[in-house]
Amino acid sequence: MLIAVQNISAALGKADPQTAAEAARLAGGNSVGGVPVSLMTKLPLEFKQNGMAMHGGFDEFANAANRGESAQLLTWRLSNLLGDCVACHQAYRIDPTE
Repeated sequence: MLIAVQNISAALGKADPQTAAEAARLAGGNSVGGVPVSLMTKLPLEFKQNGMAMHGGFDEFANAANRGESAQLLTWRLSNLLGDCVACHQAYRIDPTE
């Protein structure tokens, strides 16, 4: 997702909503199939629910960019997605000492 955010930001900076949409789509719902089942079974339900919502948010961003939504609104959407990323990273951490 972080790669998608970086590519979206770069595309918005170049006023290229099509490339921003393509970058967002790579982190959208279709990307979920790449997560190993062995990992998915270990993740808390709320984490998985939040993750699915995040992937959906990237799809919504891509749809909005394809509809020609303004750069200002796309930037607002990206900011909201980043807020969700931050909230998840604050709630879920892997402690390497455990």
